[in-house]
Amino acid sequence: MATQAYCAKLLGISERRFRELIDEGVIPRADKGEYDIEVVVPAYCANLRAVAAGRAGGEEQVVKSTEEARRTKLQADKIELEVNEMRGELVPASQIADALHSAVLIMKTRIGAVPAKVAPMVAGVKSIPVVERVIRDNIEEALAELAKVEVRRAAAA
Repeated sequence: MATQAYCAKLLGISERRFRELIDEGVIPRADKGEYDIEVVVPAYCANLRAVAAGRAGGEEQVVKSTEEARRTKLQADKIELEVNEMRGELVPASQIADALHSAVLIMKTRIGAVPAKVAPMVAGVKSIPVVERVIRDNIEEALAELAKVEVRRAAAA
């Protein structure tokens, strides 16, 4: 005769899962909490075979297995994200939003200022290639400033 704790250890499951199997009727409930290993092991193995063949456990077992698989995947995904963040491969969306907002403001301001800045430079110039070069130089200058926008990691809180 054995205790629930010993049976669970022998089967490689938690005591909680062992009690669940008793409640599900997989393992016969024992008097005085003393379980016959020669009854417990075959009952547990038969249940494993039935679950593997899809004949036992019913919807509850499928739901439990699906939930456990989902939980395991979420835990793995979380760890992967944490590792990627530690490597500096992930940046919080708020930091990207701040950098993008700055970039748009620079672009709007600098490119919007090109006509007013360039007009006096090209006033009276009759050569189209010269006008184009002045405009192009000013746009490239504005874009170069835009290219300097960086996403900076916030200090750890």
